[in-house]
Amino acid sequence: MILKHIYAGKNSFEKTVERLVDAYAFLSNPQMARYTYQTEEDLQKGFAYTFGYSRNFRPVVYIRPDLIDFSNDNYYNSIYVLFYVCQRYRMVPYYCEKLHLVIDLNHMWVSEIPITKIYDILQKINVGYCENAEKIFVLNASGLGTIWFFVKRLMREEARKRVVFPEKMSDLD
Repeated sequence: MILKHIYAGKNSFEKTVERLVDAYAFLSNPQMARYTYQTEEDLQKGFAYTFGYSRNFRPVVYIRPDLIDFSNDNYYNSIYVLFYVCQRYRMVPYYCEKLHLVIDLNHMWVSEIPITKIYDILQKINVGYCENAEKIFVLNASGLGTIWFFVKRLMREEARKRVVFPEKMSDLD
């Protein structure tokens, strides 16, 4: 795990130390990735679930932001539990260490998309499960094309390649 954070720090000592401190805080928090009745209720709402495997035998995690109740922070724990299950039981070290993340926006209007919350979820996932997302597919993102055109110019090339806007479900690979 330390090597993943060093790699993600992109040769910046300050970023690497910051990432390691955040990861330690995440791992030492007894409430993170704890399966509770509230977690079970949240996951039964269907805002996050695992969706089989990709063609490369990578687990697929499916998130629907339109179903998330952002009024409390318990949804983080539910997503952490899901990632923990994938990492612990569905990945094979060396052979299958990464997963595919699908974010289905369900044709939400651009003004309805909780962009800051989605970004926050991705950042928190990256702290606890560093470098585990091989690809991030954004489905049903009508109206995001123009925004993505500008946002992708601000991203690193490596991160930009991970985000994919497929036209149809069969494009998920």
